[in-house]
Amino acid sequence: MFFSFEGDKKEHRFWKHILQPAGIIDLPYDKKLSVSALNKYRKNQLLNLNYKSSFRIGLCVFISIPSVPSGPWSGIAGVQKLIGAKAMRRLEAEESLRVIECAKKFLAPNGIAVAFQKNAWNALRSSKDREYKLSLAKDGKLKGRLKEMINVPLIGVPPTRLSGPCSKMLRQLLEEQGYALKW
Repeated sequence: MFFSFEGDKKEHRFWKHILQPAGIIDLPYDKKLSVSALNKYRKNQLLNLNYKSSFRIGLCVFISIPSVPSGPWSGIAGVQKLIGAKAMRRLEAEESLRVIECAKKFLAPNGIAVAFQKNAWNALRSSKDREYKLSLAKDGKLKGRLKEMINVPLIGVPPTRLSGPCSKMLRQLLEEQGYALKW
């Protein structure tokens, strides 16, 4: 499962420091569970809609090649080091097609797409939207439309490694879109 754990084998910040403080989802769990057991439990919570939220949450990774949580081969940068920049651009083109198809099948008419990463924003934004810059993400200036689905808003937030700014901007941008958030 993506966002399964941090490099130190602790729960990933995405769940407890980004989504919950942003008011999007509350995933209650037994704090005594191991990270492995927690990931299985969390996966079942999401798939069975067993969580507290005003929304039906759908998550789709942009780059589907798994990577380690820390070290030189971690994240998107690690995948690019492994396969090279040219192959990465080809992979991003194919992955964007996959994500757009998922959005067409599963996103509600009043839904919204959120990009938590530079490559995802740049590949999924419409041609009229600005390119990703971290400063724009931190200032809440990455607002656009999902490529091939211009009726669907796309927002870009700071990367998950910046959990505080990411959560804050996610909440702010969703509230600007008219979503009522909790917590």
